[in-house]
Amino acid sequence: MGARTLIIVLDVVAQALAAGAVGWFLFRCLKRSDDPPRLIFRWVLTVLVVGFLIKVVGPMVGSESLEAVYGVPLAAACAIALTIIW
Repeated sequence: MGARTLIIVLDVVAQALAAGAVGWFLFRCLKRSDDPPRLIFRWVLTVLVVGFLIKVVGPMVGSESLEAVYGVPLAAACAIALTIIW
């Protein structure tokens, strides 16, 4: 087994452990919640807003064009939306 293979195996194991830890944390939060459907709804909204930040706002802010000027207020609006959600 070469060094490259070992790095890939270790990365896969680390990602599996991280996914397991996140899954366990989310399950515990859901189990201890007073209103599980509301918590799931908040999670879904959060994933949508964060996905929008990553896919749309991130490239806007990272660009060197005039788009960056619009990206910063849009990121602030997403932050306000997350504040309202939680």
